Amino acid sequence: MEYPRLLQFACPARRRSRLANFLGAGPTVLSTIAVWLAVAGPAELVAYASPQSQPTDKAATTDKTATTARGQPDRSSQSSPDKKPSRKGFAFGISAGPRQISALGIDNVGGPGATFALRFGTTAGENLLWIFQFENTTDPQSNSVGGNPTLNNYTSLTLGVQYYVQEFFWVRGGAGVAGLLIPASNGKESKEKGGVAFSAAGGYDIFTRGIFALSLELGLIANLYSGEGIVVGLGFGAATNWY
Repeated sequence: MEYPRLLQFACPARRRSRLANFLGAGPTVLSTIAVWLAVAGPAELVAYASPQSQPTDKAATTDKTATTARGQPDRSSQSSPDKKPSRKGFAFGISAGPRQISALGIDNVGGPGATFALRFGTTAGENLLWIFQFENTTDPQSNSVGGNPTLNNYTSLTLGVQYYVQEFFWVRGGAGVAGLLIPASNGKESKEKGGVAFSAAGGYDIFTRGIFALSLELGLIANLYSGEGIVVGLGFGAATNWY
């Protein structure tokens, strides 16, 4: 390869050889760049050169949890679960438990028994509910005639209110009609009577989740039967409620 005289004078033979190699590789490099541009396209080149595509310290900082001046996590921006139960609309509940029965003026009644109750109602405010309750209490009695024990039934249908004195502690009271059924036993005929019913209870919601509440309660019934006497029952129970 012939070089101009000025280039031969300025560049020795070794330097002229290196320059020849560089100039000879030039078309190969240019062709490679041209192929890359054809495949990737101008959009890839612009996206690569754009500052927005490069991670910044500011973006990384925003992903971290905010801290206070003392180095503790900033909990003001973290939402805490609302544990306060919401009581709105329709209410429904079921309760059951043991009950001790006592009677005044009625024979073959009294002793340990059990009770079961269904409750329907509606909320009248954040802490007040109207409750319609059906309750049936039974106590077994020995039967010397047939040998098999009999079950006395004391039913009541009451309308009342349930009020939350505190967030989870409540009291309930109601009044309505009562029924009495004593099967024939010990040589005596069966007995059916009607009367007036009163109920009272207090309880505590030991577990709440949304509209559901699990309660422990202490309940009292007092049924007055015309011409017969009074039946009183006191006992504990567990209840499931949906408000």
